[in-house]
Formats: sequence, C-alpha cells, structure tokens
Amino acid sequence: MKSFRKYLPGLVAALVGVAMLATPTQARAEFQMKISWTSGGGGSVLVHDNDVNDTGVAHTVTGAITFSGAVGNIFLTVNTGVSKPISGSAALPDMDLNFSAQKIAGSGGETLTIEISDVGFTTSPIALTNQIGGTFSGSFTQTTAQSFFDNGDTNFGKAHAGTLMTFNSSPYSGSNVLNVTGAAPYSLTQTIVLTAGVGAGNSTGDFEILPTPAPAGLVLALTGTPVLGLGAWLRRRRIATAA
Repeated sequence: MKSFRKYLPGLVAALVGVAMLATPTQARAEFQMKISWTSGGGGSVLVHDNDVNDTGVAHTVTGAITFSGAVGNIFLTVNTGVSKPISGSAALPDMDLNFSAQKIAGSGGETLTIEISDVGFTTSPIALTNQIGGTFSGSFTQTTAQSFFDNGDTNFGKAHAGTLMTFNSSPYSGSNVLNVTGAAPYSLTQTIVLTAGVGAGNSTGDFEILPTPAPAGLVLALTGTPVLGLGAWLRRRRIATAA
C-alpha cells in the first residue's frame, strides 16, 4: 500500500489536467465552499468556483474548488471540493470533499468547519450514500461529517439533515444514506467539523456523497485511509476516456 500511495499526488495532478482539457472554464458561482473557525474571535471565508480564492491546479476547472491557506490556528489544504459538471450531474449528484489540516505548534484550541454546497439537483426522491474516511493525530480529537438537502435550492441550506457521523479515534471510516424527498430543484451541502485542543496536530479526510448503490472501488471508505479522492478521480477519468 505504501509503495502505491507515494504515486498518488502525481496521479491526481495528471487527472486534474485531463479534466481541465475536457471541462469548460467559465465560472459557476453557485458551487461554493465555506470555511469557518472559532479562534481569535472567529472568522470565515467563502470561496466560489473559479474565484480568486479558488487556488491551485483546479482554479480554472468548472466544478472543482481548491483552497490552501491559514484559517485560525490551522493551515488548511482542500485538495479538491468537486461537484457537477466534473463529478456527477443535476440528475445524479456526486460531491466530494477532500482535505488536510495542520494545526500550528503552540496554538490554542480550535474548531474548524469546512463545507461545500451546490444547487440545481433535479432527481427526487433519491437515496444518496455518504462515505467518509480519514485520520487525525496530535491535538485533533474529533471529526464529524453530515450532509443536508434543501428544497429551497439555496447554498448551505440545511432544512433537512442527514445522520451526523462522529469519530473520536483514528483512523476512522463510516457511511450512511441521505434520503432526498420533496420538491426539485434542491441544494446539497456537505459539512466537516474538526475539533482540536492546544498544540500541534494533523487531520486528513475524504467525504463523498453519491447515488445509492455507490460505485465499487471507493478505497477511502473501506480502509479509512485518505487517498486524495482517488476513487472519484478514477471514475471521472473512465468517463472522459469513454467519451
């Protein structure tokens, strides 16, 4: 496993390159990521797809958001937050949030919330599988994950909540089902909350929501080991190749 994982960063970068060639680069402001923290009186940042805060190799890829920077007492890297059209579609949602967080040595406690949200999904009723896996160490003590849908079709709408998944030991993995009902179009939101005490620490994870039954091969949810959204990227590569 270790010999394979060392090639993952290059593989993911290559797959992003394929997506960039195949995907229009117009901004799609309705796909958004929100990051908030509690230290220093609290703060937040809102990232729209393709805006100035959407940094890195996915900056020009419609349907993919990346972020890297200091947020409170944590240096956060969102390797990919993905949604349609690069992953899934309005009829078959497939959203994925992959992150790594490094807490600053000597810093105080922190609660960091990472969310991605998209609108305009059209299939209802539909059952969506939530799958997550990851690790944490040092001052990090807990990771929670939850998904929401909102028939009002608004970003970060939380009218209907899926089951909260809470993990207090590492490595972790889990899954459940979000049953979407009611009027369409509707929005979907994924939320990750990281809790840490005083001092340095590291936390990584990958949280995906996709139609039930989930496609085979999502290594992350089966092993609890974050692999940079490899399952989602491989599925998209197969689709691009077939096209």
